[in-house]
Amino acid sequence: MMWTRVMRPLAMVLALAACAPKASDPAEVASRTAKLYYDALLEGNYDVFVAGLDRHLGDIGDYDSLLVANARMYVDRQRESHQGIASFEVARVEYDGKGHAANVFLDVHFADSTKEQIVVPMVERDDLWLMR
Repeated sequence: MMWTRVMRPLAMVLALAACAPKASDPAEVASRTAKLYYDALLEGNYDVFVAGLDRHLGDIGDYDSLLVANARMYVDRQRESHQGIASFEVARVEYDGKGHAANVFLDVHFADSTKEQIVVPMVERDDLWLMR
């Protein structure tokens, strides 16, 4: 069952986040969560990455499969273009306290020693930060 395959790794990521020192700053929580999702992507845990999407609709088979395939293709493209991704690092975060939203800027460090910055829009839903 796809949902069980997604929830088990997602629960592990959330448990790791819960064990981390508590950050009272929502911007800090948003940035840590974004990094956890992208670290899951880097580790090949595509289901966890997809489960972190705000638009993720759960167990609807084909749609989940397409999102997982897209995440896998992104990683494969970076392997071809830059010899792979070495790491993700939080550069900064812009938090909008009113709308429970944040933009997390991640530096993507590639294996070929190049780097680029991506923006990960985050939204807080029921005390959980998700990627928009």
